[in-house]
Amino acid sequence: MTNVSNSPIELDLRMLRVGGMLAGAGMLLASVGTAVVGVTMARAARDWMRQLERPPGAIAADKYHQARDASNAAMQAWRSARPVNGAVTR
Repeated sequence: MTNVSNSPIELDLRMLRVGGMLAGAGMLLASVGTAVVGVTMARAARDWMRQLERPPGAIAADKYHQARDASNAAMQAWRSARPVNGAVTR
């Protein structure tokens, strides 16, 4: 036996509209909240950067040069490897 029904699904259109409006209002509210948080974070970052003695780009450039110089020194030391304490190398 099969249970076949030819009646269409009945939807409460009023409840669908109310649900859609609430979902839209929630999305709008979430978007506004996200914008407020973003503006607040941007202002805080800008104020923090103004308090620094040197800009972050200059600090990053200095660290890059230090790392490059250290790497070059290590490479030169490895290439000119001398036996240490009479160790025999192949």
